[in-house]
Amino acid sequence: MNENQKLAQFILENVGGKENVESATHCMTRLRLKLKDTSKANRTNLDNHPGIISTQIAEGKLQVIIGTQVGDVYEEFIKFVHVVEETPQEETKDKNVLNRFAALITKIVVPSLGVLCACGIIAGVNSILLSTGVITSGDGTNILLSNLGNACLTFFPVIL
Repeated sequence: MNENQKLAQFILENVGGKENVESATHCMTRLRLKLKDTSKANRTNLDNHPGIISTQIAEGKLQVIIGTQVGDVYEEFIKFVHVVEETPQEETKDKNVLNRFAALITKIVVPSLGVLCACGIIAGVNSILLSTGVITSGDGTNILLSNLGNACLTFFPVIL
């Protein structure tokens, strides 16, 4: 057994066995387990394992924080448990209206954050150059940087 298999087996033993696991998924650093009975999970043992950073319960799921090797551990865990990855539709059934609204706003705004940040940085650089006297208010560089910095807010509805 390799280290990922051992860790997956350890996690399975300390969450109440495969009968207690409804579904499993993972993100960049966490193994997310939807358990039938969260009280069967031995979080103390899980937290004390050297391969596990910590555990927490959020959104009705046990989150085992493993680190960047979580994908490999997840693959081994699925082999032991024989469950399928939870679909996004199942996740939205558990969320209340406020959480779904926040998720919708996030999906709309997050893709445009890069553009907002870039324009903010350009506007900040322009302000620093103006305040230090490197450029003057009538200078072509100031006009260019000012227009680039303001372009994001001007065209924000189009970006969205």
